[in-house]
Amino acid sequence: MADLPGPDLDAAYEVVRQLSATGSRAVRAVPTDVSDPQQIDRLHNAASDAFGMVNVLVNNAVSRVERGINADLTDWRRVMEVNVWAPIQTTRAFLPDMIASAHPGRRRSAGSATRH
Repeated sequence: MADLPGPDLDAAYEVVRQLSATGSRAVRAVPTDVSDPQQIDRLHNAASDAFGMVNVLVNNAVSRVERGINADLTDWRRVMEVNVWAPIQTTRAFLPDMIASAHPGRRRSAGSATRH
């Protein structure tokens, strides 16, 4: 799990950790500003170190401009860094290892049905 450092990340981590069948062995929280490519690389390294390989990436970061069109251009640039460039940079950081692993992100067990 990655988010800006603070109580929101801490609380989300705690909920997921408690719901996990293996507790903290299967869950990590990595404080990350996804607008910073170096922090994305650090997140990738932390995930790889903790779990060996990443099979699934949920690449979901959002930032908003509070004052809309009247907002300062600095606010708009921040939104573009988070909403546009962060998913691109995160995909570029994680995808090469995911492809190289040749393991699917989800395996269907024998006899399992696919629901739509």
